[in-house]
Parts: sequence; structure tokens; C-alpha cells
Amino acid sequence: MTVLEVTDLHKSFGSKTVLDGVSLALEPGEIYGFLGRNGSGKTTAIRAILGLTSIDSGELKTTAKRVGFLPDVPSYYPWMRADEFLKYCGRLCGLRGAVLDNRVELLLSLAKLTGQSQRVMDFSRGMRQRLGIAQALIDAPELLILDEPTSALDPIGRYDVLSMIKALRGQATVLFSTHLLNDAEKICDRVGILHDGKIVAEGPLNHLLTPTSERLHLVVSPGPQDKPSTSSRLQSAINHSGWVVESSQPEHRSLEEVFIATTGRE
Repeated sequence: MTVLEVTDLHKSFGSKTVLDGVSLALEPGEIYGFLGRNGSGKTTAIRAILGLTSIDSGELKTTAKRVGFLPDVPSYYPWMRADEFLKYCGRLCGLRGAVLDNRVELLLSLAKLTGQSQRVMDFSRGMRQRLGIAQALIDAPELLILDEPTSALDPIGRYDVLSMIKALRGQATVLFSTHLLNDAEKICDRVGILHDGKIVAEGPLNHLLTPTSERLHLVVSPGPQDKPSTSSRLQSAINHSGWVVESSQPEHRSLEEVFIATTGRE
């Protein structure tokens, strides 16, 4: 059973088509990378999924009774501490007493903000993003939607946020929108690539990174043929050069290669 199913989603603003038949489905407990360049329509699709913008046509279904969301530019009450902000968000969701206190303590630990006495106004961007993910988790959502959570972070900030998201695998279904392909490659189970309003590639990450034609990475050395060949198909050609195959292993594509192959460079 899918947690989120989007079917043939269309959305235009005036004469500009932003979403042109987008379809995707998220499985329970997975981290799904929603990839695309800036301006590709990712945020519009997310807003449609959340009911924050109308659609021209298509169908949206979810089994999630609770949905958490972190926008690309989150806002906070700057005078609050992290624990105060999370308690405020929890009370808005109807949490009270020990249930709220325990939930806040758990999320502060997950976000590495336990004992943090600074006001939010003094937080680094990475700390703000981790707090944003924590607030999105306050009501234990079954579906968590994150819009560019690692954008504009320094390497340490990105590492901390990615670690936090990765820790959620199996606990919630995560829709992770990003244009940072290395981030998606590190943590995603499946990805969908959005280009010109269409999903141009989708599937398990390991399948997408497997080339359609076999490529081998060979390590060779000059010398007599005193080692067994690891690729009989190449041996005759190599014999003419006087080289010996030391080792052979399949070579996988990077997500960047897949992205460029499916979207082009323009």
C-alpha cells in the first residue's frame, strides 16, 4: 500500500505549464528523492500535495493521517529557544503534559539541540534547519515532506541534516525535494527526476545507477601473461598490447550522470 500517490498532475500559471502529467508513488518507510533543477516545479508539486495550491487536473491520494512539512525557507519566532518553539508547535497539535515533554526531549536529541539555551535568532542556518525538521516531526507524522532542507548549508550543516533525515528511514515516509544530487545519492531509496514539468526518470536508486550497457573498470599492468584473465572477451585484445588484467569490476554511474542524461545540459 502506498502512503502517497500522485497521478497525472497538471498545473499551469497563465500560459506557463509548470506540472505536465506528474505521477509518483511513495512506499511506507522509504526516503524518496524528488529531484530537479531550481524552477523545475518541485515546490509547486509539493504545494499541490499539501493542498496549498489548486491543481488543473489529476489525482492526489494519501493514507497518512498526519503530515509534517518543512518549507524551503522556514520562519520561526526569533525570541524563542528550541524547546519553547517545539512545545508551542506541540500544543498546536493538541499535545499536552508528559506526552509533549517526552516528544520534545526526543526531537531535541534527534536534532542535536538538547540543552541549547540560545534563542532561535542566534542559531546557525544548519541549526535552524534541524529545528525545522524537528517541528515537522512533532506530531509523529506518517508522511514527512522536506523542501530543499540542505540548500545553502555548509558541509557540516548538510551532514547533520542528512544524518537526521537518514535516521527517519522506516519510521516515516519522507519526500525529500532537492537539487543537490550528492545529497540524494547518500540517503535516498528511490528517486524521481522532474524536468520541464514531467517525471523523466524514476526508480530505485541502485537500478538507476546501473548502466544499461555493461561497463568495466580494469586495472592492468605490463608484463608477461602470468595471471589469469578476469575477462575472456578482452583477453585477445589485451594480449596484443602485452598488458595483464590485474582486476575487473562493474562500473556504476553517478546520479549526476543519470540526471544529465535525462534532462540535458540546457
